[in-house]
Amino acid sequence: MISIEHTPPIVVLLFVWDDGGRAEAGYRGKTGDCAVRAVSIATGVPYKKLYQEFKKDNPNNVKGISWYGHGTPYPFVHTFLARRGFRWHEGGRLDASLPKGTVIANLGRHVCAVIDGVIHDTFCPPAGSKLIGYWIKNV
Repeated sequence: MISIEHTPPIVVLLFVWDDGGRAEAGYRGKTGDCAVRAVSIATGVPYKKLYQEFKKDNPNNVKGISWYGHGTPYPFVHTFLARRGFRWHEGGRLDASLPKGTVIANLGRHVCAVIDGVIHDTFCPPAGSKLIGYWIKNV
């Protein structure tokens, strides 16, 4: 007898292109600033101000350079968000199972803001992507 495993359908999230105010702040070109961008979108803090806060609080990022265009260490992001009232949840998927409200999803090598089930980012990550976890604002 053949057994077929049933996988529930993935409910795709909507997507809105959003650079978090990066272009408005005068930054140009593509870069690995997803943590700054996602936190800016999720908190409403202007991109440039947040970029400067990241630099001040952690002058050397994951690659040992002093600017945030090449990735930000997740332990730093975790501490930064915890101090601002976000709490961490392990696991999950980038789909409709995420809680309503403002979420910052950690996909491993990328983070993005998800607001009420809508991805706000400069590209749309694959639907149903497995998450390392996500941060959500305490209410």
